[in-house]
This record gives sequence, C-alpha cells and structure tokens, in this order.
Amino acid sequence: MIRHPLYPLIFILLLTGCLGSATIKVTKDTPDWIYGQAKQYPNMQYMSSRGQGMSLELAKDRARADLVKSFEVAIREVSRNRQSFTQQMDEIEKEKYSTYIERDIVSHTSQVLHGIEITETWFDPGEKTYYALAVLSRQKTAMHLKHEIEVRDNTTAIYLSVPHGTDDKLLEVAMVKKAIEAQWERVNLQHSFSIIDLFSPGIPPNWDVRGMETAYHKLLGEISFQVKGSKDLKKIITSSLTSAGFVVNNNKSADYQLFHTLKLGEIKRDGGRYWLQGDLTLRLKDPDGQLRGSHTWTFKQSATQKAIVKQRINVAIEQRLKEELRPTLLSFAYDR
Repeated sequence: MIRHPLYPLIFILLLTGCLGSATIKVTKDTPDWIYGQAKQYPNMQYMSSRGQGMSLELAKDRARADLVKSFEVAIREVSRNRQSFTQQMDEIEKEKYSTYIERDIVSHTSQVLHGIEITETWFDPGEKTYYALAVLSRQKTAMHLKHEIEVRDNTTAIYLSVPHGTDDKLLEVAMVKKAIEAQWERVNLQHSFSIIDLFSPGIPPNWDVRGMETAYHKLLGEISFQVKGSKDLKKIITSSLTSAGFVVNNNKSADYQLFHTLKLGEIKRDGGRYWLQGDLTLRLKDPDGQLRGSHTWTFKQSATQKAIVKQRINVAIEQRLKEELRPTLLSFAYDR
C-alpha cells in the first residue's frame, strides 16, 4: 500500500487531541508564544499553533497537526455534504465515500501543509518538554489557494469544451465527470481560502457543481449499449449497465456494442475445497466496429461443493461490475 506523507501527521493530529497540556512555569526566559499569542505573528497576518512533546520532532509534528485541524474539519464537512447530495442519485458511489472523504482530507490539507513553517522552538528544562511554534502566512497561503482555484476552473472549462450532442456520447459524459471532480476540489479549496483570508470572499464559482451532477446522471441515461456474448452472462452485464445508469438497447440503433467473454479454467480440488479461476473480458466497440477499449478481470472462487463454485464466480462478477463497470467504460472514452 502506498503511504501518503500526510498520513503520519493525521495520526499525530488524532493523538494530540487525547493528550493533556503540561503545566508551564513562566519565567523571564519563557517565550511569549508558550502562554499566549506570539507578538511577532499577529492573528490578522498569520495562523499559528503550538505543539509539545518529549522530543523536538514530536513537538513540531503536533504543532503542524493542530494548525491543519481546522482545515480538516472544513474539508470533511464539504465531503459529507457531497456524499449526502450525490447518494440521492447514485447508489454505485455510496460505498466509496468513506474512502473519498479521507482522500480529500489528505489531498487538500497538503495544499496548506506546504506553507507551514516551524519558526520557533523551546525546551523547558523543568518539565523536560520540547515546544514548537508552527506558523502559516495568511497572505502567501491565500495566493496559493487562489492559484489552485483558478487551475481547477481552467481545467473545468477544458473538460466542458466537448460540445453537447456530440456523436461520441461516452466522451462527453466522461469529460463532464472529470469537470465535476475538478469543481468539488474547487469547493474544498474555497473553504480553505475562507479560513485563511479573513476579508475576501474568494473567487465566485462559474459553475453550479450540484447542477453538473444532475446533468451528468441525465447524460448517462442517454447512452445505450447492445450487449453481445454468452447468454448466461448477458443478464448480469445487462443488470450492471442498468445499475450504472446506462440504457440497454439490444439492436443496431444502440450507441455502442459491448462484447463479453468468460474463459474458465478447470475446477481443481485442494485442501478439501473446489477451486475455479476465470477471466472476464469486456470489449467496447462503436457501431461501425471500431474498438474503443477492453478490460479483463480475473476471478478466483472456492466452495466445498463442486456445483456451487461456478455460481460463486458469477456472484463475484456481478459484485465487481456493480462497482467498476461505469468507470471502466468511461475510461475507454480517453483511448480514442
């Protein structure tokens, strides 16, 4: 598993909330930021946070984590709002949203993390505790977030440049999906901007992302597929296409042809169980026969009864296609 560099910091953030503060005996040598606001980093110009620990590195990590916390809360709220809105129309995405939320937190807090600086450190010899001050310039971070917002808007405009009503309906809906992702990223960036900049409302959006979501699902229902292949899998493929929001039209007027082949190996007995492995391949073609893309999934199932193992392969295929058929078909749009 690939580990994002922000994951340890998120762990520190969670850990920090469970720890109490050490008693600080203020002396003439105690920096002002230990017990209050640092005078050289006024709140109107900087966000700041203090961290403490038994080592200097731990104190630095906790200071950064505490500063990121307010951004995490805002991003989690946006992601949950998106989850609530989208699930009303899209059952397929429902199970993925917990992963999406954590991905958004990692991605968008990293937009802020790069600007955090540890500007001061101090060791309390009495308590044998290290302290660190993390500082984030409001002006510099606001400029960075504005740039990222503009990038998302420019990207969205490019994605939406595919004209509505084009002959390539799959490409159109795939581009709209990418535009939606860019605009949800923009919403997160805008919320981060509102935390950083105390006066500016940010850059007003040019698109209504919820309206784009509605249009996206409408476009899905305008794409029809003719399913070709073995009869035993045709029902599963047809059901999966319908669940993904597409239309099944098994005649020559369909927008695309979807071919499926399932190659099964021999049933083998091992460890008191029967095992079966198979490869399912989907190939998408235009009505004129041009190949748009293909994808193969491998399935392996076992059962104590020989007659059941084939059924389990079919169940596994149905579950996998429910999650992956739509994104797989949309990915073919880019292969043209």
